[in-house]
Amino acid sequence: HTLKLAEKFNFEKPLKYNRSRFEDDKRDNTANENASSEAEEEESGRDNSGGILSWIDDKIFRLLHGKTTFYTDMRANFTPHYVKAPFVAKHKERFFGHDEKDFFTTAERSSMVYRMLQQTPYHKEGDRVFFGIDELVASGCYKAAYPLHDGPYETDTHAVPTNNRQLLRYYWASYRRWNKYQPLNLIRMYFGEKVGMYFAWTGFYTQSLFIPAIVGILVFGYGYMGMGDDYVSKHICKSGDRYLMCPVCEDKGCTPYFISEICSTAQVATSVNNIGTLLFCIFMSVWVAYFLESWKRKQALLGHIWGTLRFEESDEQIRPTYTQNCDSWKYNPRTGRNEPHMTRKTRYPRFLTTVVLILLILACVLIFAIAVIVYDLAVYLALFDVPRWQKYARWLSSVSAGVMSLTLIIIMSKYYAKFAVVMTEWENYKTQLEYENNLTIRRYVFEVFNFYSSLVYIGFFKGKFNGYPGNHPR
Repeated sequence: HTLKLAEKFNFEKPLKYNRSRFEDDKRDNTANENASSEAEEEESGRDNSGGILSWIDDKIFRLLHGKTTFYTDMRANFTPHYVKAPFVAKHKERFFGHDEKDFFTTAERSSMVYRMLQQTPYHKEGDRVFFGIDELVASGCYKAAYPLHDGPYETDTHAVPTNNRQLLRYYWASYRRWNKYQPLNLIRMYFGEKVGMYFAWTGFYTQSLFIPAIVGILVFGYGYMGMGDDYVSKHICKSGDRYLMCPVCEDKGCTPYFISEICSTAQVATSVNNIGTLLFCIFMSVWVAYFLESWKRKQALLGHIWGTLRFEESDEQIRPTYTQNCDSWKYNPRTGRNEPHMTRKTRYPRFLTTVVLILLILACVLIFAIAVIVYDLAVYLALFDVPRWQKYARWLSSVSAGVMSLTLIIIMSKYYAKFAVVMTEWENYKTQLEYENNLTIRRYVFEVFNFYSSLVYIGFFKGKFNGYPGNHPR
């Protein structure tokens, strides 16, 4: 019965086909009398095909992991030596390891049980058939439904891990292993492809940031070492009493000042605004493009190894809340039964309502940003009128405005996250993939406005409101 389910759910399993042996046989059949020497050259060329980057990666791996068998085996066996194909029960003998106990991974067995529970009907009303464990959980018949772990995670002090859970806990799920190789295949075998892909992304992203971090440190060091050596800051610092500047405001407390008084500020500014920063920006533009293309390659490789390239949205199960909130039922020729269906008359008004509410919330974000700006100016002017606070007016207004802006950002982000979930649930998407995609878009749009509106003001507008002598803002 398990084999039939694996075939029904289109699981991909390794065939009894050794790719490396096939390539060796083909090379032996087509080689001439110098085949042995050419094979050695080809092998050495294959080992060095990665070039200097592969050599550096290998050296770093050995430095971090030494000769630990677990990590070396996981890395060596990351790319399988067998091709995969959709499992067919009547040809099970053609698949590698079909008679072994762990032929199906923990994640695959859990997926089989979950899909069976999802496709099992539990109630019928006329032509309407209600099915799926998630609907029973959503309706309150059960409190929860989840797979159990595969054995205990505790091990004795000097004992060897005996199951995948213990292996993951000892070699991966520990703060002491933060710099170790991620056993992605083992993570995928235990938790499934979705969790495995998540940790593949986080690990790849963190590792890719290593080079920009080094370049950024070098650029910062270059700016720090050269602070005060540029022409502009030297000219300002050595000007003495030569250049008298106009007051920054028109109040009685504002007095003229010499430009040499801002020597330290000019040195710090020029240590950041230098040729190194410009080159770093150009480097980051190139790095982002390289990173995206490299991740696409990594994602395609993982999809090929894990058999997720053939995933279709139509294979996803219907969300239980979708069934409960639909206003009609429709025959599905793919499954051969009536399924819940949401008409356009119901869906479009909900979608438009969500869009209008999101626009109103974004308008509130802009209003709050403007309110913080007004607060900053008001506090500055109020403190500047007090003689003993004039020296600290700008600092106090800026700090208090920054704290207020951060508080508003955190509060709005927290409550909007709940709002986005409620509105996306109300729109009632059919599959989990549709639900997650729409929820991600809504949160992304809001987070951009919420977190970056103040930075846009600082970068493009703040300096334009200072005025000039004879026309300072009040």
